[in-house]
Amino acid sequence: MQLSDAELKALNEGIYHRYKIDFSSYEPHSLKRRMSKAMAHFGFKNSVALWDHLLYHQDFIYEFIDEITVQLTSLFRDANFWIGLRKEILPTFEASTPLHIWHAGCATGQEVYSMMILLEELNRLSQAYITATDISQKAINTTLEATYPLEELDNFKRSYLAAGGRKAVEKYLRETEVGWQFHQLAPTSLRIFQHNVAKDPVEKTYDLIFCRNVLIYFDVALKAQVLERLHQSLKPEGLLLLGYFDTLPVMHEDLFERHHPRLKIFKKR
Repeated sequence: MQLSDAELKALNEGIYHRYKIDFSSYEPHSLKRRMSKAMAHFGFKNSVALWDHLLYHQDFIYEFIDEITVQLTSLFRDANFWIGLRKEILPTFEASTPLHIWHAGCATGQEVYSMMILLEELNRLSQAYITATDISQKAINTTLEATYPLEELDNFKRSYLAAGGRKAVEKYLRETEVGWQFHQLAPTSLRIFQHNVAKDPVEKTYDLIFCRNVLIYFDVALKAQVLERLHQSLKPEGLLLLGYFDTLPVMHEDLFERHHPRLKIFKKR
């Protein structure tokens, strides 16, 4: 079934009042489509049945969030971005200085491990302090496990080489019973945990914040709120890395300057 505007509004209000999780600012057409798809996935015939289940099964809210949040990512997605990062962006940081990096909305972690491989090949991984967060606990669990299906391996190899990979990709992998797993990637610090970029506190400031293809799911008000939080979380002249489909609203050009427009990289003002 397709939710009506009134049903979506009622569900948003009910979820907020019971669980303090606020979806009201998400782009409504996208949220309605994803909620309708999630209802079909779990077998709910209408919004009343969904709400009844949410009301009496408190842990279900996390399964529901996992289903409606978008987890579209892949290793070395957008090869030109990673080539630019390797050749043009990372060399501008002092080699002897630690790098503090936050992957906000990391989904299932492929971007995190792509960055770790890139840092390893630039001899910077041992100096990296990496934080990876997502609103979905299911996605976070996958990131923690660092294990991905065997059928993705060939695509990963192709993407790695297209992005300027310098070694045999098998160096970073080992096969397990359920897929292939990253190993021999050990930064000085790697923290992975559940976090809502729109409202949860940020404990540190960062040199680089990845928030790629996340803003496209927010409406204007929530996008503005998140961008202000990301600005506050960057060190002076720190870089915000957005995704191919993301745009920076004109109203926020006072917070960020266009550092590398082709790569969608912005510098904190």
